[in-house]
Amino acid sequence: MPPLDLAIHGGTIVTATETRRADLGIADGKIVAIGEVGEALVEEDATGLLVLPGVVDPHTHLEAQFRADGPYTADDFLSGTEAAACGGVTTIIDYARQFPGAMLSDGIREWTARAADKALIDYSFHIVVTDFSDATLAEVPALLADGFPSVKAFMMRISDADLLKLMRASADAGGLVMAHAENAAVLDHQKEILFAEGKRAARWYVDSRPEIGEADATARAIAYADLTGATVCVVHLSCDAALQRVREAKARGSRPWIEVRPCYLLLDADRYTAEGVDPLTLSGCPPLRQAWNLDKLWAGLADGAIDMVGSDHCAWTLREKSVGADDFSQIPHGIPALETQLPTLWSVGVSHNGLAMEDGRSANRLVEAMSTAPAKLHGLYPRKGTIAIGSDADLVLFDDNRRETVRQATLHSRAGYEPCEGMEVVGWPVATFSRGELIARDGGIVARPGRGQLLRRQPPPRRA
Repeated sequence: MPPLDLAIHGGTIVTATETRRADLGIADGKIVAIGEVGEALVEEDATGLLVLPGVVDPHTHLEAQFRADGPYTADDFLSGTEAAACGGVTTIIDYARQFPGAMLSDGIREWTARAADKALIDYSFHIVVTDFSDATLAEVPALLADGFPSVKAFMMRISDADLLKLMRASADAGGLVMAHAENAAVLDHQKEILFAEGKRAARWYVDSRPEIGEADATARAIAYADLTGATVCVVHLSCDAALQRVREAKARGSRPWIEVRPCYLLLDADRYTAEGVDPLTLSGCPPLRQAWNLDKLWAGLADGAIDMVGSDHCAWTLREKSVGADDFSQIPHGIPALETQLPTLWSVGVSHNGLAMEDGRSANRLVEAMSTAPAKLHGLYPRKGTIAIGSDADLVLFDDNRRETVRQATLHSRAGYEPCEGMEVVGWPVATFSRGELIARDGGIVARPGRGQLLRRQPPPRRA
């Protein structure tokens, strides 16, 4: 038998279901041995480290434009996947967009061209639908057959009638609807009230998008999915009001998938007025919520009401965001999170037991939420999202005792700021492998641009 390409010795493997000391053998980019392994061309000593499956981030916006003549986000598929690799992320699913007059497949082709020569890690795409004509909806089955089974709906930008049409088309094809859940009427009402009171500055952004708007839209997204038979994932759920709608729906038999964003588990709305903090650097959509929501969301992640984590990495520079400094309605939405999500969530959720799980299960649950669950929902499991014979050797060597301070100056996003700046964390990725190839070590990139592969995915699973 020829030697393995890579052997990782001495580490403790952590998956969604188990934690155990074992060596790994890798050949042709796949895991081929777990336990005692033979000789390898490259030997990696992981003594004292955890070995995690690479993070599968189901929600990024790299090299994104939100209109065809608009600016690009600060991070393209090079800087964004550099940040991902250094943060232990080995797969992303990015959002491609249908521009006016174009087909859904045109959006996939355009974003594929943007990524192909730059991406360091493997990638796939959702498609943001902006035209709900019969011709567009007729494309959905072909996209699914081509390996792109998920479509995105911004509920505050489309009518309920169009949402129902999209859900029905997706249901008929066996696909997945990603729902951004906010209520347009509530947003318009709040803007009118705040502007009338002279509250236009970025400081008031948080007041312009109240929890009730998200809670209402979350409930409608789930109810409409039940009506049409669609599989729905409510993305970046941010507050307990929306989580309660999820719990109520699940209690009556609904089976939505729910994603939470790292910032809603780490930061709260007091940051918008904190000394030395520019509120523009925290203007994600939805905004940060009151602090008491954080424990509720951690509890939802622990008990499975919330399925997974998605970074929603969408980095704009402060110069680009400054157009909204005196008019919050003009702020380009989005914040960086790709590189910091694993160590920050590990520190709060596992090292400090924010997940509050017994018998050491917090580590397994976080791995499930950040790797296994997104891989399962998005048709990549077991190729991605776990450590098993036959799986891609997407691996993170993680030092769960290493103490670090999050500093933008050491990170790779081109945003120029970091929402978690100054956070002291316990737990840090020290090396990242993608398909058995070392791509990052100690915050440095050692892989070539363009090595990432386009992933074609299976339809979402149906929940019993």
